[in-house]
Amino acid sequence: MTENKLSDRNIVVALSGGGFRASLFHLGVIRFLRDSRILHRVESISSISGGSITGAHCVLRWDELTGTEEQFLRVIDDFVAFAKADVRGRILRRWLLARCCVLPWLLRGYRFSLTGLLIDEYSSLYGISVLKDLEPKPGQLADRPRLYIGATSLTSGDLCCFDSEGLTVFHRGGEARIATGGALPLSLAVASSSAFPPLFPPVRIDNEVLRCDARLFPTAEWLTDGGVLDNLGLELCFAASPDSKASRLILVSNASGGADWRLDPSVRGPVNRNVRANDLLMERNSSILLEATATERMAVISLSTVVSANDGGMSPEVQRALRRIRTDLDAFSNEEIGGLIRQGYLAARVTLQRSGFAGELHDANHALDPAEGVKQVAFGAPPKTSERVRFRLWNSRDWCSWALAAVVLAWLLLGALAFRRFSSP
Repeated sequence: MTENKLSDRNIVVALSGGGFRASLFHLGVIRFLRDSRILHRVESISSISGGSITGAHCVLRWDELTGTEEQFLRVIDDFVAFAKADVRGRILRRWLLARCCVLPWLLRGYRFSLTGLLIDEYSSLYGISVLKDLEPKPGQLADRPRLYIGATSLTSGDLCCFDSEGLTVFHRGGEARIATGGALPLSLAVASSSAFPPLFPPVRIDNEVLRCDARLFPTAEWLTDGGVLDNLGLELCFAASPDSKASRLILVSNASGGADWRLDPSVRGPVNRNVRANDLLMERNSSILLEATATERMAVISLSTVVSANDGGMSPEVQRALRRIRTDLDAFSNEEIGGLIRQGYLAARVTLQRSGFAGELHDANHALDPAEGVKQVAFGAPPKTSERVRFRLWNSRDWCSWALAAVVLAWLLLGALAFRRFSSP
């Protein structure tokens, strides 16, 4: 059996942005790293947007992730359930309900803002964890990799980074502004990294939020999606770990679907048109960054990699459909989830083996189904509507939908009564 060539290397992983499409693709890549016995060699993870959602979940539960198969699948199951929960739809419905009721919005405005609700949704995945919780715990079986969560400052246009110690702002002149803030909620850091600008307002970070002296952080930073500057996490990787390019093996998990051609008129709508334009800009920036930083010690595991049937790949039509799945945080179907996890696994397998980095799998007889045993996942072709962005203002299984309908009906009745009263002679 061929000796694993990564056994004597330090590895840094970059997880790209791209909503739940990216998050689920990265889960497949992580599954492959585990199966090939190299996950424990990961020294640091740089994550952006959707990659930050996955990275924070995995690093927070690293002991389980590198533990038994049952523990690993439990970590995956919990994330799959979160990806099926319609996060963005729940946020919109609660935001509308707060404004229709007026009082909650007036009394606790930020709590019921789009960004505040996003932080709350992430809290359902990360609990009350803070950045300091990302550090290794005493008695932990496996050392956690250092996690860098990337965001973009709308204040200065600089790249920002959360880690277990707090926040660092990397100024373009080469200087870095560091503020300790290990008590910052992990959900807030991930929200800062994934606050997609067309929908979510930026997250305000100041000395009060960081709980540090105003002299250390005199100017507030308004943070938005890290993909605005660096959708791959590569620039973040080099800024946070300057020696990565020279002395580490860099694995880039890139969930960009590429600038695929289209046959349908879906880009005529304002939402899909803006999302498409944003995707094209990020794709172009990512291509330029890859060309500028590519080395022999870098492997790019891409969603756009075509995996042949001989390598266990799905049909070309299914693989192309996966690349066109929306980059959103709404409810993903079993087919979408299963397909993306499987594609991440197989793309990692093909890319690393062809690059000569991974050698042969230690367990040569491991099943090709990368999410075998994950109860919520079913494999198959995603539906044709997978690329469409839907508002999802109604969900009969969400109490908030019924409450919102009742409040809207009450306002309509009050409006009708008021009109009748003032229009009568």
